[in-house]
Amino acid sequence: MKNFKVQNFIRIVSVPVLAIGVIITLNCGKKTAPVADELILAKIGDKTISVTEFYKRAEYTIRPPYCKLDNYVHKKVILNSLIAEKLFALEAEAANDSALMNNKSFMDFVQGRREQEMRKYLYKKEGLEKVNLDSSLIKQTYRFAGRTFKVAYFSVNSPLSAELVKKRLETNTSFENIYQEIVGSEKIPEREVTWDKEGNDMLQNALFMDQKQVGQVIGPLEAEDGMYTTIKILGWNDDVAIGETKINQRMADVREKLTRQAALNSYAAFASKVMKGKKVEFDENTFFKVTELVQPFYMPTQEQKEESFNRSFWNKNDDGDDSFKKFVADFSEIKDEPFLRIDGETWTVERLRKEIAIHPLVYRKQKFAKNQFPEQFKLAVVDLIRDKYLAEEAYKRGYDKAEPVQRTIEMWVDNARFLNHMQDYLTLVGSEYNYSKEYMSTIKKYLNPYVDSLQTKYSDKIEINTDIFERLKLTRIDMVAMEKNVPYPVTVPGFPVVTDDNRLNYGKKMEE
Repeated sequence: MKNFKVQNFIRIVSVPVLAIGVIITLNCGKKTAPVADELILAKIGDKTISVTEFYKRAEYTIRPPYCKLDNYVHKKVILNSLIAEKLFALEAEAANDSALMNNKSFMDFVQGRREQEMRKYLYKKEGLEKVNLDSSLIKQTYRFAGRTFKVAYFSVNSPLSAELVKKRLETNTSFENIYQEIVGSEKIPEREVTWDKEGNDMLQNALFMDQKQVGQVIGPLEAEDGMYTTIKILGWNDDVAIGETKINQRMADVREKLTRQAALNSYAAFASKVMKGKKVEFDENTFFKVTELVQPFYMPTQEQKEESFNRSFWNKNDDGDDSFKKFVADFSEIKDEPFLRIDGETWTVERLRKEIAIHPLVYRKQKFAKNQFPEQFKLAVVDLIRDKYLAEEAYKRGYDKAEPVQRTIEMWVDNARFLNHMQDYLTLVGSEYNYSKEYMSTIKKYLNPYVDSLQTKYSDKIEINTDIFERLKLTRIDMVAMEKNVPYPVTVPGFPVVTDDNRLNYGKKMEE
């Protein structure tokens, strides 16, 4: 068997783990009220809704118009909707929803979600909880946190080219001349760089940690996508925080970002220890057979590429697509061929398919040319392997039993049961409405009465902590929260559009 080796596994895995836990949203300035984690807001039989879950389901999703506001009436509709979701899940369990719970694709999703949450919990233990910030570092960073730099820059895509740039700078060759030699274009790109934006931490630390000079050249600096960037400082503006509120907010932002950077560095070091000595070897012939099969299923945008790849290629069949049927046939021919070897174990192509069904591939670059696909595919597979070993470490520690992990999985499973049961119920009663297009008519005629009946049926098993509920504050800002660089980026299930009832006339009060 002809093999080719990639670089040492530790070097490959040490970079992407630095992106764990970053959340991006449609409105990044949105804040939720600070309430202690895992306070229980409601109990529904053996299920619960925590304050954290209430906020996430209300604030990290787009709410329907009938409960979009931040007033008390709409807040009660939100709570009723979340309780109704749990009631539907209880009904589904009572009906023994084996079709869902025995569905291989769904169970792969649950396992993948669980292991993603376990890695986040591992990051908390090996990253966040090990951070001890130096107060002098906080003060030093605060000095420059309001600065906006204007820079000229260029990037090269290999260590060899970066070394060439470095040597030319050491001989006092000007930034402009090096750019002309390498790029050959007259116009040098320019941009503004602020401290508070997510991006290349190495670049931001190089700019904002101490005083800089106009005309100073910094780099080449390696980015997470394998590019090496060199910058020249053209100037800057300082936004001085004035007033206690702005000063405190900037100080909090500085502390938060430094904490995240330190936690990610600590976690990267931990991941390197877990992966120490491990190498991955790809079978060259099989590797290129697989990449040739996979690449045509990628779409123009990265999001479309990932969706097409993970839906069509790995998980589902499409009898109406001749190209896909040919792919399935071609794939079946090589499914037993060795694809890679790691830590003394051989993965066949079929084994890879099964692993990706649990852990969809995550690509390090958001955009790349077609000729870069084999390399990016290889790196995505390597990152999957890294995550698998980290999940195994989390299993050894029993983190699959950790409360945050279990609560998250229960939330996703209950949501799936709710959706299935709602569809079954609407089919049973012969609803004449298309729920996706006529949800308000469906709610008024069918779902509200059914929710009312379930509230009555389970009333003696429902408790609501009204004291906590009264204190909860919501915003009116639409937002969808996503996590970066993880197999399952959607933070929480969609809001349960099931009732517009604003009455809390069931259950009993839960004492704090």
